[in-house]
Amino acid sequence: MVVALSVVLIVTLFAACSSSSVPSVSPTNAFDSALSTMATTQDFHVLVQSHTDGGVPESTDVIESLEGVHLHAVSGGSQTEAVIVGNRGWERSPSTGDRWTEMLDLRVNGTRHELNPDAESTCIRTEHGRLRSLGVRSFARQRLWAIADDGSGPGGIKGTWYLSRTTPYRIIGFTGTGPAGPHPPPDCGAAGPGSIERLYSYEAAPPVTVPVDVAVPPTTPS
Repeated sequence: MVVALSVVLIVTLFAACSSSSVPSVSPTNAFDSALSTMATTQDFHVLVQSHTDGGVPESTDVIESLEGVHLHAVSGGSQTEAVIVGNRGWERSPSTGDRWTEMLDLRVNGTRHELNPDAESTCIRTEHGRLRSLGVRSFARQRLWAIADDGSGPGGIKGTWYLSRTTPYRIIGFTGTGPAGPHPPPDCGAAGPGSIERLYSYEAAPPVTVPVDVAVPPTTPS
């Protein structure tokens, strides 16, 4: 009976420790490994939700698969949708009369940083500041490794990253408050004042298809 109780106690303590422990590697090394994983993933989904300091809700939903990229951005009551396949892109927004129009420049809202996981990981790698472990915290209904970012990198934002606690390490999310710091890297954009939350998924993405009924883009006089 004593032996049985001892075994139950040991198992209970082990489970408790496992649910609240973080890996033995440094947060900087784990974060670097997670960025490398992000850069090489083939299926990628990032949902960015934010509120400006004036309370205006904004969101950007990006799905990447082997076929291409699909982006849907909302700011207040304005919506922008874009599809990029290979070296061609199409956009539907108020500026195009809400009709699909081929893009002359493969930028959406002036930036490309969320249009593929390699570019996203490059921007994060450049922008993040000094990192330190905060232990295990809940995010997106998961128990994840929380890592504080002091936002000291160029264009960085002070906040918290959430990583998986097993290898391969993956970045699952981020919460922080803008504005971004000075000197943001080119093509990475810069967050304005307000709250921001990012949620990353690495599951198989739905196929991306070229839109139909594409309007001819206006030409610029020479």
